[in-house]
Amino acid sequence: MKRISTARRALSAPAKSASTKPKAEGQGYVLPYGRSWLNRLADWVDSLPGPAWWPYVLLGLILLTAQIAVQWAGGTYPVGTVDLFNVVVALTVPYQLGLMHYLLRTAAHRLEEFRPALRADPAEAAELKFRLTTLPARGTFLAGLGVTLGALLIVLLSSLASSLGLPWLTKIVGGNILLTFVQVFRISASPASWGLSGLITLASWWTTGAYAYLAIHQLRLIDRIFTRFAYLRLFRLGPLYAFSRHTLRSSIGLLIPAYALFATAPSVVYSPVGGASWLLLVSGGVATFLLPLLGIHRQLVREKDRMLEEAGRRMEAGVAELHRRMDKNELARMDDLNKALSSLEIERAALERVPTWPWERGTLRSLVAAIVIPLLVWAIQAFLQRYLAG
Repeated sequence: MKRISTARRALSAPAKSASTKPKAEGQGYVLPYGRSWLNRLADWVDSLPGPAWWPYVLLGLILLTAQIAVQWAGGTYPVGTVDLFNVVVALTVPYQLGLMHYLLRTAAHRLEEFRPALRADPAEAAELKFRLTTLPARGTFLAGLGVTLGALLIVLLSSLASSLGLPWLTKIVGGNILLTFVQVFRISASPASWGLSGLITLASWWTTGAYAYLAIHQLRLIDRIFTRFAYLRLFRLGPLYAFSRHTLRSSIGLLIPAYALFATAPSVVYSPVGGASWLLLVSGGVATFLLPLLGIHRQLVREKDRMLEEAGRRMEAGVAELHRRMDKNELARMDDLNKALSSLEIERAALERVPTWPWERGTLRSLVAAIVIPLLVWAIQAFLQRYLAG
């Protein structure tokens, strides 16, 4: 209990600003890595007056206004009309930046909620908080760079396949992506249009890589906290539910752009590359929620089985004592034995009802609804369109 209280004090202390110094002052642990550009951006946004969301909303409005103005000037579509896919693309970068900011900050709150089940000394608790809310500088940079270069390579291969007339390569990469880019974006051929759309696309690839790295980093750490630093109390599972709320929000945050893409550019989703990307987003959303919770689920199953086995042994001993007394006609204190057996039966029934998945009852329904309802709406619309057209 003493270790838990010291860990709580460590977690409730205000977070020190991480730096590249070898030692975190007053925390008693060596900083494992330097802070990423994303953490520095989040710190700068938090230093601005007002709520943290308004800079990302402002950035989205600026990008959207610039994109629409450039397309109106180029005559891509009539003035006063807006292409929904261009809206989605323009808002992707600020959306992902804001989502990552939110997940970094709320991760600390989820760790606070987990404190009653945290088994860590002050230095371990402080380091866990640092790792959960801070991304490594090198890994974040390389993730953004890797996704951007990979996407550029696919675009280059598609253009090369189209120009050289290689049908097998064209089929693999999904056709001429540059041509698809122009058609789906509905952009004009002006340099301003190409430049702005290209810049937004490159930035979205970069932030997508950073988001993927953030999700993997946090979810691996959550699994580590569960498996190495968690007290298991089957009748006090509330603290264990804290991180499932975080993984659910991270999952839904990934699903939103997937369905926005599906709703505004179904032709992209039906292409090989686009369809694979969409399926990757949806399956990634499910994995983001579920994978970090599998380790603690297995531990809870083992602990539940152990306690049921222990209750079973006591019940077996109680029944044996009951039989012994009956055989010897020692019935004077049978009431006490009856109460003991009834208590064991109540304990066993209570243990049987204990869930082993570390989330509240409505959490899984929320995820299933987030996945199924958009697909159901789309299927109904497609059916009605076909039926009415017929």
